[in-house]
Amino acid sequence: MRIKPLLLLIFGLAGPVWADMEAAQQALDEQNYSTAFKLFESHATRQHIDAMYQLGIMYRDGLGVERDLARALEWFEEAGESNWKREHGKLGSREAQYQAGLMHLNGHGTKRDPDEAADWFEDAATQGHAPAQLALARLLLKGEGVSRDYQEAYVWAGMALNSFPSDEAKQAEARAIRDEAARNLSPKALAEATKEVQRRLAE
Repeated sequence: MRIKPLLLLIFGLAGPVWADMEAAQQALDEQNYSTAFKLFESHATRQHIDAMYQLGIMYRDGLGVERDLARALEWFEEAGESNWKREHGKLGSREAQYQAGLMHLNGHGTKRDPDEAADWFEDAATQGHAPAQLALARLLLKGEGVSRDYQEAYVWAGMALNSFPSDEAKQAEARAIRDEAARNLSPKALAEATKEVQRRLAE
C-alpha cells in the first residue's frame, strides 16, 4: 500500500512540532524558563493552542520573560479563540478561556469587566471546565456581569458539583450555590433546572 505524498508531508511536519513541544514542556519542568519560552513562542506564532496558553502562563508569572499581565491576557484570549481553532473545527483551550475570565474579573492586565469574564467562563464551562462552571454559577447567583438567573445558577452549580468528585471544598461551595439558587426557584422551575442538569450531564 502506497502512502500519498501529502500524508508523508503532514506526518513529517507533525513529528518536529510535537518533538519541539515536548522539549518546551521538559524545559519548563526543569525550570529552564528562557529555553521553554523561546520554544513555546515559536509555535504560538503559528497558532498552536497549547503553546499560546503556555505563553500566557509565562507572561502572567514572569517565567523566562518580564511579567506582563496585558500580554498574558492577549495570549490567553488567542488560545481561547484562535483562528486555527475556527479553521479546523476545534474548540479553543478551555483552560485559557478560564484564565482569561479570571483576568477580566479581577482587572489583571485590563480594566475589571465581570461581563466579559462571564462570557469567557461560559465558553470554558460549556467545555466541561469545572472551575469555570463554578465561577459562572457564582456570577449568575449574584447577578455580577450577567443578569441574575437562579435557574442557570442552579444548573451550572449542579454541573460543577458533578465535576469536582474529590474536592470537598469545591463541592461544598457548589452545593451552597445550588441550594441558595433552589430556594429562589418555584417548584416548577426547580424541576426544570434539575432536569436540565441531568440532560447536560448525559451529553
